[in-house]
Amino acid sequence: MIDKRETILLRILTVLTDMDDIEAAYRNRAEFPTTKMPLAVVLDGNEQRVTQTRGRGQPPALVRLLPQIFVIIKPRTEANNEGAGEELSVLRTHVLAALFTDMTLRGLLGENGCVEYLGCETDMQTGSSMEGQMKIDLAFEYMLDMDELT
Repeated sequence: MIDKRETILLRILTVLTDMDDIEAAYRNRAEFPTTKMPLAVVLDGNEQRVTQTRGRGQPPALVRLLPQIFVIIKPRTEANNEGAGEELSVLRTHVLAALFTDMTLRGLLGENGCVEYLGCETDMQTGSSMEGQMKIDLAFEYMLDMDELT
């Protein structure tokens, strides 16, 4: 049986894979082909319980899934990184729109679930590689019923 967490992570990957301006999407991959950029990488991240429940036979618990979603563009060859910031901004907007409007994902999260934008972080800052990478922080909340894990 595939649990709801796994199903949600697979759906996030599918949504990113289906985007027109993303060449490829990978899950839990540390290295990727530079010929397939811009690309997205989904790392499983963490999950936290939001509501208190104990053991089997208890009501379902609201949990918060915190995957790490990266968007990586083709590194620029010139020192001024012309257009890199703008490209990252456009891709961020498209990723957010795709994930927030996907009805299959919404169905998996359920009535009590939601997607929440927490912010983003780029490597376009002092002391960073400045290659054109952005981590988009999202929280996906859904109900976890321990009795369904049998």
